[in-house]
Amino acid sequence: MTDNQKERVQNEPEKQEPLSGYKLGRCLMTLGISERELGRRLGRSQTNIRKIMDGRAELTQAESDWLRKVTDFMRANPPPRQKALFVPPKQKKQP
Repeated sequence: MTDNQKERVQNEPEKQEPLSGYKLGRCLMTLGISERELGRRLGRSQTNIRKIMDGRAELTQAESDWLRKVTDFMRANPPPRQKALFVPPKQKKQP
């Protein structure tokens, strides 16, 4: 094996297993999208995405890799918040 081939093998990302249904659900929560929206983006039906989440079907390796990349990006770069989502009302002072 030449030095160039060794370098290419070292730089190739490790192949991971396709996402499980549980991990797919976690990705959807992180991304804030529905099963229907993921199906639209991947060219699959919502029913097919539900089957993947139930363990009756699998994502392709390319789909799993893409979802991991997008989810990792969103975790590293969360959207800015303008203010707190809930501000409790001020309590009145009692005499």
